[in-house]
Amino acid sequence: MATKYATLAEASEAAQRLEFKTQPEYKKGYKQDPKLPANPNQLYAGDWDDWYSFLGTEHPGEKYATVAEASEAAQRLGFEIRDEYNKGYKKDLKLPAAPDKHYAEDWADWPNFLRNERPREKYVTLAEAS
Repeated sequence: MATKYATLAEASEAAQRLEFKTQPEYKKGYKQDPKLPANPNQLYAGDWDDWYSFLGTEHPGEKYATVAEASEAAQRLGFEIRDEYNKGYKKDLKLPAAPDKHYAEDWADWPNFLRNERPREKYVTLAEAS
């Protein structure tokens, strides 16, 4: 078994040379360099900051401060229903995965968040429908 890099800085440089951009990419490919550890966050725990620093990638930043800001961003991306949001919210790193939980205090509902019409209420009986 190959000896691992002695320092976090050496391991970080090696990982960046292999052009890993995310933790999952690193986990899939770190064995390309036998000196890279499977869990650098554990091996170099005393010096570890985060995966972004280790891989030399940009921090995604904070989420939108208000539900209104997130709502505007979601609308700019053209999301009309919750499923579209769930499939595409990562196009904007400031959008949370679960806005209903992230903005729980100010959350109304998905139609309000995406600013689209609510589904009409269904008639209970045939007589009401006619």
